[in-house]
Amino acid sequence: MSKKIENKWKKRLINAFQLIKNGKQLGHLKFDEFCTRMDLEHDHNGEIVHPKKADIKLPMIETLDEVLNIISNEMGLPDRQQLKTTAKKDLIMYHSGFGMRIRNEFRLWEGNHKLVADMGLPKGCHADEVSFAIIEALWDRFQGEE
Repeated sequence: MSKKIENKWKKRLINAFQLIKNGKQLGHLKFDEFCTRMDLEHDHNGEIVHPKKADIKLPMIETLDEVLNIISNEMGLPDRQQLKTTAKKDLIMYHSGFGMRIRNEFRLWEGNHKLVADMGLPKGCHADEVSFAIIEALWDRFQGEE
């Protein structure tokens, strides 16, 4: 894994950890479950003692709501506004850049079957279709925001 990618995952892991440690849920995960899924050990104060193994691989995100929460928490206001003000018929413009990020970060190329099922998409749905459906769902969510 390249250093740039490794640092990005570490930053995401730390952000997710801080959200959960501060009492917020990341999708359906609570602190203890998060540590278990991430193969981390923590003390009674909630501080990470050390990873149980050196090579931490983030678990597959299994629900659309979790995916949307992660993306929206990471998006800056300018990006949110840009997506929100894009006409729905023009969302295809996000396929290459933003869509590729979604396909890679949420491991859609690995066949994330639970996420596909949660989204109500047909089994064996192509990663491109899944990422576009995620972009549309994120757009729909932003339309409901003030």
